[in-house]
Amino acid sequence: GYAVIVGVLMVSTLLNIAYLLPIPIRAFFAKSATPNVEIKEAPLPCLIAITITAALCIVLFFFPEPLHTLTGLLPV
Repeated sequence: GYAVIVGVLMVSTLLNIAYLLPIPIRAFFAKSATPNVEIKEAPLPCLIAITITAALCIVLFFFPEPLHTLTGLLPV
């Protein structure tokens, strides 16, 4: 009875791939329209924000219990 649901999920997955795959292909494999453009490092506030986000993701991976108890999904 789940064949239709699995089929819909498979089609949805293929459509997501078709929609999102051109972005990394263009970013990593396309030739630049202006070859003399110098690539610069991101500004410091952007680097700080992504570093904090990555660190919190790692912390939550290893210690998810405080978040679960906060939402009431796990018993205390």
